Amino acid sequence: MIEETGKVVAVDGNSIWVLVARQSSCSTCSAKSTCGQSALSELTQGQQTQLKVRNHLGCQVGDTVTIGIPEQAMLKASALIYLLPIVFMLVFAVCADLAKASEAITAVSGLIGLIAGLGAAHLWSGRLANRQEFEPHLIRQSRVLQTDYQSLS
Repeated sequence: MIEETGKVVAVDGNSIWVLVARQSSCSTCSAKSTCGQSALSELTQGQQTQLKVRNHLGCQVGDTVTIGIPEQAMLKASALIYLLPIVFMLVFAVCADLAKASEAITAVSGLIGLIAGLGAAHLWSGRLANRQEFEPHLIRQSRVLQTDYQSLS
């Protein structure tokens, strides 16, 4: 399970809205100086996202919660987003090459395949977004207890 901690910012019926900060593990990676992803993560550092999660634990606004998504769902989504367009591109380019098309036509066919693959991934991801396995799940909550410190002394 891939977990993230956030803060409940709203209760909406049987669901809650959780504010999570985008985090990157690039700072602990030994290849961060040569990796393009490290530069991209610096651009989004500190940005926040709100996620809607089913509230089966009775969370309230202000609670700190841990939400998670199964690794298998993340792998499926990543394969869909990254691999499908590349597969389409290669299939279109190979088909053009097998048809004895010129290099320019083969390159254009590959580009058309890439665009078609991106469109297919977009359409397919829209269908998968409503499946429960791709929704984040509420794992646990932590309520901050208000304590009167003067009465303790």
